[in-house]
Amino acid sequence: MECNFAGGLGSNLIRVLEHSLLSTPSEKQNMKKVFGSLVLSAALISSIGCSNWNRNTPASMDNTAMETEIRKNLAMDHITGLQIEVHGGMVTLNGHGSAADRQKAYDDAAKVNGVKSVTNNITVP
Repeated sequence: MECNFAGGLGSNLIRVLEHSLLSTPSEKQNMKKVFGSLVLSAALISSIGCSNWNRNTPASMDNTAMETEIRKNLAMDHITGLQIEVHGGMVTLNGHGSAADRQKAYDDAAKVNGVKSVTNNITVP
């Protein structure tokens, strides 16, 4: 969508009004102020109308997509062998690992879009 405002039209209209309707300089000056305000208002309204107000926010991922994203995050941290369950944005992590891996796994799951809570059942030997 292209938004253009015909600024030349406004200046021509002011000239017509100055010569035909207005007699004193103060009336002309007041008309210019009023008309300038109207032009600025129209420009503002047209710019708002041209902006994209229909931007979609990303929808929450489904359970399978969340699990896949969590597994990708874990693989980036070289953490494998965990069982991951996702139900309605609630993630449960099960398995064995080091204390550092336990915290990383929690962080990797928690940062995924749509995750509401993480239950960390990873045991540390």
